[in-house]
Amino acid sequence: MNLNRLNRSHRVRVVLSSGGWGARVILMLMGMLIAALVVGCAGPRDAGPIPDAPVVAGTIAKALATGPVLQAIDLSDPLAPVAGTGAPIELLGAKNEWISFAVQVSNLPRLDPRRPLSLRVGALNKVDSPDVIPTSLFSAYHVVPMPVDVNRASFVRHTGLTVSDQRLPRAMLPAPVGDGGLINLSALQSVSGAKRDPGLTSLKVWIELRIPAPTRAGEYVARCDLLQSGKREPLGSVDVKLTVFDFVLPDERHLTMVGQLDWQSLREHYPSRFESITPRLMNRMDARYAPAVQAIDQLVKLAQAHRAQVVVPRLQPTVKWPSGQPPQVDWSDFDSLIGPWMKGDAFADNVGLGFWPLPEEEYLDRFDRASQLQYWQAAA
Repeated sequence: MNLNRLNRSHRVRVVLSSGGWGARVILMLMGMLIAALVVGCAGPRDAGPIPDAPVVAGTIAKALATGPVLQAIDLSDPLAPVAGTGAPIELLGAKNEWISFAVQVSNLPRLDPRRPLSLRVGALNKVDSPDVIPTSLFSAYHVVPMPVDVNRASFVRHTGLTVSDQRLPRAMLPAPVGDGGLINLSALQSVSGAKRDPGLTSLKVWIELRIPAPTRAGEYVARCDLLQSGKREPLGSVDVKLTVFDFVLPDERHLTMVGQLDWQSLREHYPSRFESITPRLMNRMDARYAPAVQAIDQLVKLAQAHRAQVVVPRLQPTVKWPSGQPPQVDWSDFDSLIGPWMKGDAFADNVGLGFWPLPEEEYLDRFDRASQLQYWQAAA
């Protein structure tokens, strides 16, 4: 490699043919070398000089000292969410596609019912026409840190960090979006435990939108404002820019992204609904199972709306094993449960799930090979 030539061009493209720990180390070393060679040189897309780090740090510190601060935040790296520097949030999406962004309110004051904080998400207005994507189509979620049980060896190998107890922003609790796109941050602050933890100083809010299929292509702009009762002017604002492409994503899924719902996890998260439930007896006709069915319905619908799907392997038919005869399989309860998901009747777009694993009878491994094959043939 001609380093003098590299230093003159300031344009480097590195391609690794295969991933791995060795490749990562090489990439890190090359990145350090390249950074040393091109430091201080603007790339072809730079809009202007980058402020010195002390200047940026001083500006942020000054803002934090004066009151709450609203910033865009990137949650791509859950171990170290990156707060924005004031630049607009730029989104790209096709019609019928989900888009999302996250904001963080830092330096929260103590809870004061007399002066509640709110986040106002403005409607998206088309730049060159009166077209509007209204706030009623937005959904918001409170991003809550959760203790995560990571595989220690894998965690160290993939992150290079020391093993410790980690609380990562993994859970999203629904945050109601009121009239005019208002989200009550004080209510979220209270739920987060600010009364018990005076040290709570920030909130993260995830905002998402499914771009309506009839939306006209083009540029849309909006603004998120941090408001406090008794003050006319926003405490802070973040601009949002959305580019809508001129094509529509079809409702049909051509790639199936599947995850599993573990039965033990359902019991742990919804003990009152699942502790006394026998999976093979669940159905939609018996009122005793209605709370459990409702919980699974909500999870399946949430995944399907976001073009993914979840399956519950423990759901199964009722099987009887008469002596000397093939197994007798009763599918009525099972079909009543997953039928609306497979046909699409349970979903707003009427698109059914594209995959469900053949259900395994709970005690199938206790039977001889011939009996097992008879069951699998009946299931297929």
